[in-house]
Amino acid sequence: MSKALSGSSNLGEYRGRPVVRSTVKITNAGDGLSKAMKIEPRVFDSGDEVVVVLRGTVLDHTHKPGTDGGKDGVDSDEYSLVQTIRAHTATFLDAEVADAALDDMADRIRQAEEEEKGIMRLPDGDEAEDDDAGE
Repeated sequence: MSKALSGSSNLGEYRGRPVVRSTVKITNAGDGLSKAMKIEPRVFDSGDEVVVVLRGTVLDHTHKPGTDGGKDGVDSDEYSLVQTIRAHTATFLDAEVADAALDDMADRIRQAEEEEKGIMRLPDGDEAEDDDAGE
């Protein structure tokens, strides 16, 4: 797994073994949305894409052997950090408000996946112009 995909750049060690992946487990998300929908009811059609924003508190950290949260065996030399977040507030957000952040993360994920496969892209015109501006 590439460092970019695993997020292992600064996760440290646990019991002398590297922590190579960080994941999140969210609890109580449905309760927060149900409360929000009592205030602002919505009806969605099958296939609708929705944006949900959650606010929560980190409750717990657990370290599981392996890079997939413990599924690849206790004999692994690596650990995954699982962070449990309890959602207490949730709402739906207009896609236009969240698009820039979501699109940026989608691009970063695509780049990390391509890097893992050995695919390197040439900069597009805008990036090349930005590089030239610094000279």
